[in-house]
Amino acid sequence: HRNWAVEVPIKTWEGVTIGTTQARVEGLDLSRMDNNTAPDPLTGVIPPEIKHLAKLLNLKLSNNMLGSDMVGDDAMPYGGIPDEIGTLTDLKTLQLDGNNLHGEIPPEIGNLTNLKALLLADNVLTGMIPPELAMLEKLANISLSGNMLEGCIPDALEGIEKHDLAMIKRSDSNTDGLPLCSESDDLEE
Repeated sequence: HRNWAVEVPIKTWEGVTIGTTQARVEGLDLSRMDNNTAPDPLTGVIPPEIKHLAKLLNLKLSNNMLGSDMVGDDAMPYGGIPDEIGTLTDLKTLQLDGNNLHGEIPPEIGNLTNLKALLLADNVLTGMIPPELAMLEKLANISLSGNMLEGCIPDALEGIEKHDLAMIKRSDSNTDGLPLCSESDDLEE
């Protein structure tokens, strides 16, 4: 970003929010409106050092190319969601949708007990939906569609106020979808 210079106070950096009582980074919003608009997308990985932003409340990195080493059709995936994200226990919003993140959803996200929004749609995430996500009692918005998830959907997630689970849930119109975990036992019999 254009104004991230060492000689400029962090509180003036574009996309960075500093707490009012403590001079700690509480918000990081480097999202783009969509994948076709300026500024240029962020590429690379979400570093494990993200854990050092211990007072972070909002992490918004939507519509970039995180998890890739370049932009465009030649982008090669090489980065996922680091397990260390689970140490950011004050986090209320985790918005990583519309990137190129791959690998599994880390079960450590279940440690984010203050999380209200978990947006991971439109990546290249694989594996099962961690059952630990069902422990996120404050979660009011979850978005997981547009990935390559398998297994079943933890039943508790269906009770979340705003979700896109219908897009990944097995139904009459989506026979390739995932069943609720309580229904998956019935399917195996």
